[in-house]
Amino acid sequence: MGTSVYAAILAGGHGTRFWPRSRKRNPKQLLDIIGSESMISLTLARIEPTIPLENILIITSMDLAPLISDHLPQIKPGNILAEPCGRNTAPALSLAAAHLLSRDPDSVMVVLTADHLIQKQSSFLNLLNKGVQLARNSDYLITLGITPTFPETGYGYIQMGECIDDEHLCHRVKRYVEKPDRKTAQMYLRDGGYLWNSGMFIWKTQTFWNALEEFLPAMHSQFCLIKDSCGGQGFDETLRRVYETVESISVDYGIMEKSDRVLVMPADIGWNDVGSWTALEQIMEKGENGNIIVGHHLGIDSRNIIAYSHKKLLATIGIKDLIIVDTDDALLVCHKDRAQDIKNLVALLEQKGMEEYL
Repeated sequence: MGTSVYAAILAGGHGTRFWPRSRKRNPKQLLDIIGSESMISLTLARIEPTIPLENILIITSMDLAPLISDHLPQIKPGNILAEPCGRNTAPALSLAAAHLLSRDPDSVMVVLTADHLIQKQSSFLNLLNKGVQLARNSDYLITLGITPTFPETGYGYIQMGECIDDEHLCHRVKRYVEKPDRKTAQMYLRDGGYLWNSGMFIWKTQTFWNALEEFLPAMHSQFCLIKDSCGGQGFDETLRRVYETVESISVDYGIMEKSDRVLVMPADIGWNDVGSWTALEQIMEKGENGNIIVGHHLGIDSRNIIAYSHKKLLATIGIKDLIIVDTDDALLVCHKDRAQDIKNLVALLEQKGMEEYL
């Protein structure tokens, strides 16, 4: 790929839909949810063959930065970028771009997320190589769109337009589509012209910076201050001051949906965003009676359950379609249909001041 290729890994979330395992002091990206290694460690291992460790930036929050630094001693501290507060993906990527432009104005930026699963490693790396080559030789903003395998209603979709590059299988983006209902998602799957929006991107850093100036000019001006202060004594104060007033907006809504220079590359890479406990049904093998069990479980007439307990024995009788997660200080029992509402439960804990469970 060349020394000018960098990865910017978004790692600022707390994974609230994986409560009670995911906590503020031990968020999803630091957990071994899908194997023996943490999700962020798997992300690093995935790209290490093509992007050297010194070219990997991790964008996270100030409270998580020390945890990530301890968890990933191979990443030098200067490559862990800590936001004073969460302001969505446009500011997070602007912070990464400001650092890269001050360090390497000719850089190409690969944007990834710390908590995704990608099962087809070689296909993924091949796609990254093609995307980097195209980005380096053009001024396109490239996104990876996942070839859908079922009518998912929890993802946004991208409608493909004309194919402009047969070699790289790149399409113009016709439109972005919000999360659909099930009937619409089934139609998208039948049509074949729609992809899941993965939140993974490839572009020249300068191309992104130019798009930021065009579509979010106020934010561009703010991050110019950050870029000019990178490496200087006043950086921390400038960063804090900018984040006090910077707009909270996603890069999709702020830039990608507005630009006419967006391409999408269809990606059949065994992707899953591991967004909630029910995602385990797509990535883990089901056992007896369709159950997914992590830890100790004994059941009678228990069907289609997800059960997690590393210490206690979970014993179930006559239940179905439930999520049961046991930790040292909390027990979750939830119907699978309500898995997305776990984040609302976490918000309720916060509202009630039950910080010890967060």
